[in-house]
Amino acid sequence: MNLRTKLTIILTGIVITAALASSTMVYLFAARELEQRAKQRLKNTAAIMAEFFQRRFDTELSKFEYWAAMPLVIKTARDCKNPRLLSAFREYFSTVVRRESYSSINLMLKNGECVASNDPQRTYVAHCREVISIRPGAVAGFSGISSIGRTLPGVADARPLVPLTAPVRYQGKVLAILRSAVDLGRFGHEVLKLHTLEPKGKLYFFDPSMPAASPNGLKLSAPSHWEHYSPPPGELRTAFKNRDADIFRYRDSKGEHLVAFDQLRTPRWTILISQPMEDILAPVKLLGKITSIVVVGIIVLLIAAIFLLTAPVVRGIERCRAFSEGICRGHLERRLQLDTQDEVGCLARDLNEMAARLQKDYRALEEAERKYRGIFENAAEGIFQTSSDGCIMAANPRLVKLIGSANEDELIGKDPAIFYADRSMRGQFLERLRSEGEVSGFECEWIRMDKIRLQVVLHARVELDDQGEIKMIHGNVKDVTELRKTEAKARRAREAEALLLRSELESMRYQVNPHFLFNTLNSIREMVLTAPDEGVEMIEALAGFYHSCLAHRFEPLSTVSQELSRIEKYLKIQKIRFGKNLETVVEADAAAGQVNIPVFTGQPIVENAIKYGRKSGAKPLKIRISVRIEGEKCLFTVANSGRWFQAGQSDQAGLGIQLGLEYVQRCMDHHYGTDARMTIGEDDGWVVVRLAFPLSTARTE
Repeated sequence: MNLRTKLTIILTGIVITAALASSTMVYLFAARELEQRAKQRLKNTAAIMAEFFQRRFDTELSKFEYWAAMPLVIKTARDCKNPRLLSAFREYFSTVVRRESYSSINLMLKNGECVASNDPQRTYVAHCREVISIRPGAVAGFSGISSIGRTLPGVADARPLVPLTAPVRYQGKVLAILRSAVDLGRFGHEVLKLHTLEPKGKLYFFDPSMPAASPNGLKLSAPSHWEHYSPPPGELRTAFKNRDADIFRYRDSKGEHLVAFDQLRTPRWTILISQPMEDILAPVKLLGKITSIVVVGIIVLLIAAIFLLTAPVVRGIERCRAFSEGICRGHLERRLQLDTQDEVGCLARDLNEMAARLQKDYRALEEAERKYRGIFENAAEGIFQTSSDGCIMAANPRLVKLIGSANEDELIGKDPAIFYADRSMRGQFLERLRSEGEVSGFECEWIRMDKIRLQVVLHARVELDDQGEIKMIHGNVKDVTELRKTEAKARRAREAEALLLRSELESMRYQVNPHFLFNTLNSIREMVLTAPDEGVEMIEALAGFYHSCLAHRFEPLSTVSQELSRIEKYLKIQKIRFGKNLETVVEADAAAGQVNIPVFTGQPIVENAIKYGRKSGAKPLKIRISVRIEGEKCLFTVANSGRWFQAGQSDQAGLGIQLGLEYVQRCMDHHYGTDARMTIGEDDGWVVVRLAFPLSTARTE
């Protein structure tokens, strides 16, 4: 036999064997997969339906609790003989029963009597008093607990019902219970209208604990148009009883079915979702038929294709093999000329593209090597490579210069630990590399070969071998000696500025305007002689003001509420001095009370407002102080009637206040930088000074 015949027989046998094996495997896998998906789908559907049923019952119970709290129900329970209330109760709940899935809605007193109902024939019957009133749900309702009872056959026509009970309270006491039952037939019909199951899928729900027969005795009429409840078939209930898993199967006259179930919390219903196995496995059976047809077609086409394609394909493959050998020998500039559009042609084009990419990557690699060498030689930071035992393998010129070495060869083979001022830092650095793989920002002190000390920052990463051990360490070194010196100078400058501000603050605390103190003491002297009570009040106000000035003397910040408290003490002294000639208003947002503000910033502004407001405006002098939050800013505003004195217009006595405003501006600049500002202006006969600063915590240094 020639090659084509052998190839035909071999490939045909392979195709048939592969088709049979693959079809069998696909069938088994697909059947198992479809069944698993069906199980999961049925299980999810059962869980969803159980949750939906549970929420519906919880909603029904919530409605009952709402109705039990209605004034109509409470009044009827209190006055159950009132015909007007009984009629209103019957009309309201008759409307409810017509549109909802309730059998009837009854109002029962604690003695067991049904005193009101949408159905008059249910009132004052012995069955209610002797049977229903002692059921667990009714007993719980009289104890003040709303509940959903277990499923029971109805007394009218044995329709399965789920009782609902809600207590009726008045002034904290349970007067009666509102009781009804959900009809399973109507309830299930309403639920199924809202949900669509899989094709031929079935939903069943039932209460395994429900009695098989209705109670004897009372027989009441029930609407005949209500939907009938359909319990699960007997085969399904038997299989459910004998199940050994959450998902089980059962067989009836139509074949085998797959069933999943879930249960409600209250009532203890069981939700069953079933689907025929025939429907679940239908796609697999169709796949088997299609596979048989395809295999036959493939065999026929394969035999024909082998004879047509063998010769050109073999020639094309041989040329591709020869071209690949040329690529392996480094002939990347050559290209394969093969004009066919089949797979061999695609292979040839792919080989050409691969050769072009290899040639491009080779050139890029050469260029990258040149660039890396340039970066390595000219980098502003020291670059190094060390072996696993710590010896230096490579160092760029910057590192050589940084260490103070004569050349790179002098560093090769040395242990970097000799350059550490503290040898233990080298151990910490290596330990972090072993545990983290990469370390950034590791700062330590080095000693150059000429004994000059440097502050450096290291960044390094490890290269691991196949066993996970350190093979090589790559990294760089940055000299931050000058940077740290600059930072230290800046820190000392900030500390000096803070010290100056604290000195000025102490000066302002202990040297509050001497004219104010002099005038206040004179006023106290006069009041002690003429009005002793007011004099004592003014002495207490002055003592409280100076006590607040000395409080928290070493803290650069206070809160808005503390600042306003100190200002109000100051204004109290001034109001005693000037009487009706001074009117003040202080307003602040509640949220602004705990906002931080540099200490003693509001006091100079208020002093300035009183000083120059009295000189430039009519009497009485009006002072308005407000603090409010706008976005991310706090606005501290002091306004006084009068006009603003320019720097050249104020007298020498006001120089201290002008200096106080300069202190406020400098203090805001120090604590907030450019985020805060002080503005001064006039507006319709008012001088307005406003501080705007961020809500975030200010710098405290």
